[in-house]
Amino acid sequence: CREGEARLVSVQQTAAVKSSPQPMSSDGTIRVTLSERGAMSMVLTDVNGRMVLELFDKNMSPGSYDIPIDASMLESGAYFLLLTTPTQRIAHRLDILK
Repeated sequence: CREGEARLVSVQQTAAVKSSPQPMSSDGTIRVTLSERGAMSMVLTDVNGRMVLELFDKNMSPGSYDIPIDASMLESGAYFLLLTTPTQRIAHRLDILK
């Protein structure tokens, strides 16, 4: 499209995910920042896409949320946090190191 004209696709991100500590070994925190309202869910999957843990599935308002996670029952390796919002699906890598 030409400069200044309307765009057909918006690439504005409406959510962000951060984890700490990284890598994680036992208890940690997932910070989720939302700029839209609606049904939100977050799951933890292994590298094969199998759900390991559901962190939340509920209606949420814009803001920042700290979600505790107990990683003590997880094996060492790479996992993915998948945040689903009304308009996006965001993946965030989470490494577990025992």
